[in-house]
Amino acid sequence: MSLPPSTSPSPFLKFTLFLVGGSVVMWMWLLSCHLRGFDCVEDDDCTSSLQTCVQGWCESREVPSEGEPIIAELPKDYECPSDSQATLSQPTLLYKADTHIDNLHSDGTYLYWIDQDKNDIYVKEIGSEADAQLWYDGPDTLRNVRPYQQYLYVGLSSKNIEQPNGKIFRLLKPPNKPTNAYDIVKNIESPGDIQINTTHVYWTALTDQSSVPAITLMRVNKAPGSQKEKLFTGRLSAFALGNQYVYWLTGDFAGEIGKMNLSDPQRMTPETVTDKIAEGVDITINDRDIYYTDADGLFKIPKEGGRIQRIDRSGSQLSLDLYYLYFVRSEKLVQASLYCPDSLDRIVKSAFPGQVQHLAQDQQHVYIHVRDNNETSFIYQLKKLYNP
Repeated sequence: MSLPPSTSPSPFLKFTLFLVGGSVVMWMWLLSCHLRGFDCVEDDDCTSSLQTCVQGWCESREVPSEGEPIIAELPKDYECPSDSQATLSQPTLLYKADTHIDNLHSDGTYLYWIDQDKNDIYVKEIGSEADAQLWYDGPDTLRNVRPYQQYLYVGLSSKNIEQPNGKIFRLLKPPNKPTNAYDIVKNIESPGDIQINTTHVYWTALTDQSSVPAITLMRVNKAPGSQKEKLFTGRLSAFALGNQYVYWLTGDFAGEIGKMNLSDPQRMTPETVTDKIAEGVDITINDRDIYYTDADGLFKIPKEGGRIQRIDRSGSQLSLDLYYLYFVRSEKLVQASLYCPDSLDRIVKSAFPGQVQHLAQDQQHVYIHVRDNNETSFIYQLKKLYNP
């Protein structure tokens, strides 16, 4: 007895139907976005394949966050390096100018800074012999710049105290052209430090210009049309943005380190880590500890609070990687091991002709901005040579 012919579609027909069906769904989705007045755009702030069109903004469920350095796992036979083991190369001069520069940052491919005399943003490709190039010819209120993913976030000062007209906008980073400037937030007080995560832009703003000025920590969602939020107001000296919390340091005579949990919008209330701070200066974090400087020196404390440990009698311009803490002591760059608290593995580089103004780093290098007594600015590069 012969069997009836099969009525199921062939594998080729199944594959063809799958492609056609998928294309129809995609075109219907794009059309629905268009009809609702939304502009579905490709954006590196949304690096996941799972994206939805929400008010002209890519919304992703799988975007990795860029937060604090994670404490590295050391091999069991790790020994603290001695002073004879070089961890940084000798300084190499990358840039020199008879102008005031500010806001030195690195993304591992380019260096970025602001020429405050010219109100311009300059970039220099790391490892290239080419000179620094003018990237953005800004207005006379250009204040700060911060790279994040494929953008530069730029702050402009406000010229009007009664009706603030400062703003934060973004530009494309090299090697693209700095076109399509997009305003993140407008009509704000002059923005201080700017920091960014996958969803929000954070900044400090001078909101009270009395004899005891108050500085407010603000944030705004990157999505178009978002309203700015006030997180904390006080005599803020610096803040550090982590994956889940934001931490800040106040400059009061009896100051504090505070934090706020950003993961639950309904429970975003300030918490105190410690109130034993004397005129805070700078703060940085990794996944375990808070490092900070105040009028009494350089210290660290666990993020949950607890015992405060002194690291140095002075310090500023803090920066962390997986293995070392970098900080500035007077005109010297100091590198201290995170794993050798007794010896601290202090490697000091003091061959800088002036006062260190800014400190930046990436995975391969440390960068120093120095200004001498003649108001000449220098940028030096030191290659990281030793890691466990």
